[in-house]
Amino acid sequence: MRLATFELAILLLKSLVYSSVDGHSFLQDDHLAAIEGAREEATLQMRNFYKVWEKVCFGNEHIGRYSS
Repeated sequence: MRLATFELAILLLKSLVYSSVDGHSFLQDDHLAAIEGAREEATLQMRNFYKVWEKVCFGNEHIGRYSS
């Protein structure tokens, strides 16, 4: 699954489980935390993938210019 698709799925899930009236969540806190943890892990994996991809495609000199 692409990261953008994953982000949209999380936004949709959150919109479905939160009550618009009182802000109450229909999921337990640990379930919401697991969702956020999966999102953060996916973001980190994608960031690492692109760092390696840039290194392979462009060499080490390209990495220093654009990475933070």
